Amino acid sequence: SLFVTFFLPLFECCSRVYSLISSVFLLLVYTSLFLSLFFFFLIIRRPPRSTLSSSSAASDVYKRQGLTGTVPPELASLPALTDLYLDSNELSGTVPPMLASLAALAVLGLGSNRLSGTVPSELASLTALTELYLYSNSLSGTV
Repeated sequence: SLFVTFFLPLFECCSRVYSLISSVFLLLVYTSLFLSLFFFFLIIRRPPRSTLSSSSAASDVYKRQGLTGTVPPELASLPALTDLYLDSNELSGTVPPMLASLAALAVLGLGSNRLSGTVPSELASLTALTELYLYSNSLSGTV
């Protein structure tokens, strides 16, 4: 009878509090998961930057972003750039000789665009360059 009058209501109250805490915890877990997925896809599908700055990361990836026009001359202002991927866009014009000013450049991806002309001989001065992707363009001459 002491159990029925005192402990049973206390047990029911604790049970409700536990249920409420469990529900709030699950809500927080699901919200965290949703936000993580949201930001993951936001980062993966980020639009191309409209301007480039010298504080950009050492690696810029703009594959399959639907970029049009020519290779931006502003890239010359990023001396610490090591990897540049512009593959699978719709860039046109020539491969700009100014890319040779990117002394730290190790990877240059310009494949699957609409580039034409010859590969600039200035690119030979890129001593750090280990990977050069020029496939599926209308380029001529020797590398």
